Order: sequence, then structure tokens, then C-alpha cells
Amino acid sequence: MGNHSGRRMMRPGRADYKPSGTGLVTLFRGLTIESVVDNVLDVLAYTPYTRCTMPANPITTRLPEWLEEELNGTFAASGEGRSEGMRRIAEEWWTLEHFPAIEFRDGVTGRRASVRGGPDVWEIAMVERDYSNDREGLYEHFSWIPREHLDQALAYAGKFASEVHGRVELNERIGRQMEAACNARARKAG
Repeated sequence: MGNHSGRRMMRPGRADYKPSGTGLVTLFRGLTIESVVDNVLDVLAYTPYTRCTMPANPITTRLPEWLEEELNGTFAASGEGRSEGMRRIAEEWWTLEHFPAIEFRDGVTGRRASVRGGPDVWEIAMVERDYSNDREGLYEHFSWIPREHLDQALAYAGKFASEVHGRVELNERIGRQMEAACNARARKAG
């Protein structure tokens, strides 16, 4: 099953998969969903698109007016500048060409890569790490997802390691903060 190092986060996938120790579900017993959501919202900050950290060569192109208007609306809605937005679109196009099982989803922590119809790439990478890079254990854990899709997710995670690792760290930080908040509430309750 892999070394879970006492992590207290719930993991995506099989319902019976839990790291050693107490899971977040147990920590929240007796709390209202509102208090849990409030705590999550307190610790979540908007995470802007930050995949590209290397210098880029500028590219100039002419776009039809309708497409420029559409792109400007998209960039405005996401809070991106034109350059940043075009870079994201180009990288997502490249990803879709090379990893067809990957899609992109928007959420409260920003845009993220996911397996089509499945979990986020960072969740797959986190579970693989918990299985000590045991690929067969990972395949069994996500038995409903084709192996090729899992392989593509891990290849994507390798290509964009800092992005994926950042999401894993964010999840673990939120888990620690939620656990601390639950413990503080439990101490207050007596």
C-alpha cells in the first residue's frame, strides 16, 4: 500500500484508501458543513496562473477582430493580461495535443489539469507518491481510469512538476490548517 507517513489528508479514489492516522472526515465529525466551508474559504487564496517561469520569446500575430474580442473577454474574466493569457492558451493547446486524456478545469484555486472525467493531475501525483511510486498500486487504486490516462497524467506532472507539486503542497497546507482549526474548536468545546 505504500508509506503514508501519517498524513491526515483524504485521498481521491477508492473509498477504503486512507493514510494511517485520522482522516479529515473523522476530524470533522460533529462540525457543520458551513463551518468546514468557512474554514476552507479562509485559507484558500486565489492562485493565479503561474506555470511559465522561464523567459519566453515574444511572438507577434494578427487576429481577426472577433477572435481578439473573445480572447480579451476571456483574459479579463480570468484576470490575465494578454501575454499571460496567450501563453496559457498555447500551453494548454500543446498539452491537449500531447496528452489527449488531460483537460483543464477552473476552480477556486485557479485553473488546473485533470484527467478527462476523473481526478485532477495533482491528486494522481499525490497518490502515486503515497504509494512510493508503485505504478501497479496506483493502477489498482484508480482502477476505473484507463492506465494510459494515468500514464499521461504522470507524464504531465513530470513536464509541469512545479505546478503539480504546488497544488499538492496547497492541499496539504489546507489540511493542516483545517486540522488545527478543528483541534482548536474541540479544545474550546471542552
